[in-house]
Amino acid sequence: MDFEQYPDSRFRYLTRADVIEAARDVDIVAAVAEALTLHSAGQSVLPEEAYLGWTTPQGDSARLLAMPGALVQDGRRDRDEIVISNPFGMSILDVAVADRIHARAEAAGPGTRLTL
Repeated sequence: MDFEQYPDSRFRYLTRADVIEAARDVDIVAAVAEALTLHSAGQSVLPEEAYLGWTTPQGDSARLLAMPGALVQDGRRDRDEIVISNPFGMSILDVAVADRIHARAEAAGPGTRLTL
């Protein structure tokens, strides 16, 4: 999905097909092993989860969960995950502005509700 109204945005929406295509050549076991190795070496950032709940115009409950987490490698932090739950299922959004979300989550401190 292109966000033509926001040409300077680094936000990307990945469909299921996009994720399958992007992960086609990824060795999932090796990627998880690397993540666990970096985490055990203290090279991960795991701030508090952010939650935003609302009611849709149809009266259904919906929520956005920001599960920020990053692996630090060569001074670079990679990716966050935002999960939107609604009556129609789950969508996973890859956020290319990870540093902004991390900075806000870290600045907010533990137990602070972070609104995205």
